Amino acid sequence: MLYTPANKEDFEACSNGKGSGPGKDMRLDFGKGYSSSRWNRLILKRIYNDIMATHNEQGGWGLPDVSEGYLMGELAGQLKRSQKAWNLVQPHFLTENEMERPEQVAR
Repeated sequence: MLYTPANKEDFEACSNGKGSGPGKDMRLDFGKGYSSSRWNRLILKRIYNDIMATHNEQGGWGLPDVSEGYLMGELAGQLKRSQKAWNLVQPHFLTENEMERPEQVAR
């Protein structure tokens, strides 16, 4: 509920191929098309790279090796679960011109 999504201007520039991407910003975008956005793919790839670097530095953690595709799929699944949880506490339209009030969202 308190999550602040990625900066909209930076996200849109990245999506249009004009921006440099998230840089050090690890805030995901949970808007429409979040699962296929370039911004989120870049962040998930950075998380994957960080996991693999730590995994290799620390001797493998006693876990079996799995493919990049498998780990990226797990990260994509977590992204989907996180977006779903975030979306549940966002205001939604009640009618064409009326949004939920904060107390309605809380319920």
